[in-house]
Amino acid sequence: MTGRSTIESLSNPLIKRMRLLREKRHRRAEGLFLAEGLRIATEARDDLDRDAAPIWLVAERLRDPGNLGTMLRTGDAVGAGGLILLGESTDPYAVEAVRASMGAIFTQKLVVARWDEFLPWLRQGPGQLVATWLGDDTQDYQAVRYTAPTFILTGNESQGLPPEYADAADVRVKMPMMGKADSLNAAVATAVMAYEVLNQRRNQ
Repeated sequence: MTGRSTIESLSNPLIKRMRLLREKRHRRAEGLFLAEGLRIATEARDDLDRDAAPIWLVAERLRDPGNLGTMLRTGDAVGAGGLILLGESTDPYAVEAVRASMGAIFTQKLVVARWDEFLPWLRQGPGQLVATWLGDDTQDYQAVRYTAPTFILTGNESQGLPPEYADAADVRVKMPMMGKADSLNAAVATAVMAYEVLNQRRNQ
């Protein structure tokens, strides 16, 4: 006895319910989201209670669900505590985001907050806020000494961070761009930063 059953008809009530969960309004109404695959479901049960870690990812007005899922996956890879979404970001439980996370949506804490909530909370305790920033007063991302816990702040894909967010950061960093593009994709920039922070910790 495996405890599993086979669904043989597309008119099965469970199939209909899963289809509805592809829409954000139904996910909100039921407090559920759809995660496909036995491996993902197993990881959800085993890893949901992961403790906080010295690296946190913070994204401002993230629009692309693929980027969001990739950030979650990166967070899991570097042992981050989770992803904090600021402002009106894409739905983290959209099918595309869940799929791109490759199960990391269950290993990473997800927090949705306003900037005026997040910053006071951060300043109540230890935490270095590091902004990826293309403006003035930046340092090369490899020239900074990162301290735990490090909060890596990445801006909107098309507009970047608002100046007031960058001004509030403890340090502003940028990555060298040797070609014609002036910036990296938001998820890629986050991954580069996260691995630099991880590398420093490993070499301490």
